[in-house]
Amino acid sequence: FKKVGKEAGSSDGLTPDELQDCLAKIEGELKSFPATAQVASQEGEWLAKRFKGRDQKPFRFHDKGIMAYVGGARAVIQSDVPSTIPFIGKTRAILSGMTVLYLWRGIYFSKMVSLRCKHLTFWDWVKAKVYGRDVSRL
Repeated sequence: FKKVGKEAGSSDGLTPDELQDCLAKIEGELKSFPATAQVASQEGEWLAKRFKGRDQKPFRFHDKGIMAYVGGARAVIQSDVPSTIPFIGKTRAILSGMTVLYLWRGIYFSKMVSLRCKHLTFWDWVKAKVYGRDVSRL
């Protein structure tokens, strides 16, 4: 704000027009990311490096795709995959089914921090497979 006021020759601060111009400039530089754990995780890693002084580059989000459990022993993945058409680059693909469910579970399992959570989740999955879901309390 001080830089804008000095450029305009004002020593008292910003005029309303200067403030509006400054806020428009800031708003033009803001980037909006999806409100997901993937973004939060990447921002957290970037911020930790920034606090340690190892990274001075601006944050850049790398979209790794979306995974979701959809019930009935199925999951869905939407992700970038290399295109078979030359010069196209990457395309968006949607995969689903039982194989994707096990891929989803593997990635979900690998993101858990504590051994206790991994143990409880694994046995919950085994119990649900053997006995089915308990829906009596729904």
